[in-house]
Amino acid sequence: MDWIVKKAKEEQEIAQKRRDQAFKKIPSQYHEFIVLLAQNKKIGEAKDAVLPAEAKRLGVWQSRDGAIFVPIELPYFTVDGRIQMARDEHKEQGKRLDIETYYDPNTKLFTCKVVSELYGTATAHAIVNFGGKGVDSTNPVENAETSAVGRALGNLAYGLLGTGIATYEEVAAATVEQRRLESQHVPEPESSSQPEMPASSSPQSTPQNTPQKEQPTSAEEPPKNDQQHSTTQKVGAENYEGVVTIKSIQFDESPTGKGLLAKLDVFDMTGQAKTLIAAQPLSDQLDMLGLPEGAKIEVTAQHIPRRDYWLLLNFKVVQEHDQQIA
Repeated sequence: MDWIVKKAKEEQEIAQKRRDQAFKKIPSQYHEFIVLLAQNKKIGEAKDAVLPAEAKRLGVWQSRDGAIFVPIELPYFTVDGRIQMARDEHKEQGKRLDIETYYDPNTKLFTCKVVSELYGTATAHAIVNFGGKGVDSTNPVENAETSAVGRALGNLAYGLLGTGIATYEEVAAATVEQRRLESQHVPEPESSSQPEMPASSSPQSTPQNTPQKEQPTSAEEPPKNDQQHSTTQKVGAENYEGVVTIKSIQFDESPTGKGLLAKLDVFDMTGQAKTLIAAQPLSDQLDMLGLPEGAKIEVTAQHIPRRDYWLLLNFKVVQEHDQQIA
């Protein structure tokens, strides 16, 4: 299984080079707009394979269907960063920059037209997802406008980091929606009791000059402990970010036949009980790990009001046993 370790190292080295290049390419005053998005890169398939110890140290994990993944983190630029860069450059050179947006009710497209005295004209479009889920459930027009503006400025080469023209906001939102679709038929949280079978995972380390790091919504994190974790939590109308303590975990097959689901009973940092639901591939990662009751994980989750549970979007281990940290 040497090829697994070799391929995993290659993918992580490529991702590291992209991160390093991003910070070299972008002027330091705009580094705060670079955000790392954790992702899983498929490197092959090998059913019933036993992962080498070195592969596990790299965070490599395997799904139930035999697919093998390695965690990577790629840099993306935010929309407000692209706007700031464009405004600053045109102001410094005394050139005009016009950013125009408009909505077509017939096509449901939001269009952004950027007219630059330096680089010419660029146009981009985004669909207004009325009645959508996730971020589009409350602000579909604003989200479409943001996407269109970001893409138009990207067409003028602002904030391009070698990971495509899409901005961080677009990639993260798409990941959240994918997660939601994967778990849209999860069972009711109060339907059964939970046997104790906890688990978790963690992302790879980031460059030392990284100004910020988002836990995405997309990121399917592999098993790897990380003692450097946040001691704060963020609770909004729909989202929760913070450290939780595992009480128990139960695994069950999805009622729609779409794979394994995991149900976690946890306590947040205020002692409030929460129920988290994880769909594949996060549930596969939880299944292949084993943490005792009392293990702590840092999570990003989204509240599902109708069923009163939290959809697990991302997680990483911050403490396996209370005794391990003095």
